[in-house]
Amino acid sequence: MNNDIYNLDEKKKNDCLENSQVPKKINDNDLIELKKQVISLKNNLLHETMNIEEEIKKVKIRAEKDIENIYKFSLEKFINEILSIIDNFERALQLSNHFNDDNYLEINSKLKQIIEFSLNVLKNFGVTVINKIDVVFNPDIHQAMSIHFSESIKENKIISIFQNGYLLNDRLLRPAIVSVSKNKKETI
Repeated sequence: MNNDIYNLDEKKKNDCLENSQVPKKINDNDLIELKKQVISLKNNLLHETMNIEEEIKKVKIRAEKDIENIYKFSLEKFINEILSIIDNFERALQLSNHFNDDNYLEINSKLKQIIEFSLNVLKNFGVTVINKIDVVFNPDIHQAMSIHFSESIKENKIISIFQNGYLLNDRLLRPAIVSVSKNKKETI
């Protein structure tokens, strides 16, 4: 019986040796082929590692840009709400300018201070006002609401501004609503 156990163990050893992937004897051609395979695998691994590193760099740059944009433009909705308040103060100022009463002089002064203070606060957050006249009409930042025909004013110039436009970090929040000049001779 002990002999059968011994034979069983020998049989297992032989089966393991026969089924193993380690060759019993390696010739030179096999060795060269194995070295080529190792070099090829090493090159593939190096190539894949470089691709992964490049992809990680791209993801990192994209994430940094996204974070920067979130920081720059996170206040956009809030600033638009503030702009509507400033618009109302500007309308109130225009209305009170029509009265020549001394009581309105103090109101005008206070309204101007509020508007100036509000615009300075917005300027600290990267907001710039589009309110220049006598500049060339730019459809990227202006919205033409009327055309003023004239022979004395150059073509395609901003004549007046009905409502200021605003940029947030060089991105348009709201276009300026303007009146544009047109040469009278060309329309006849």
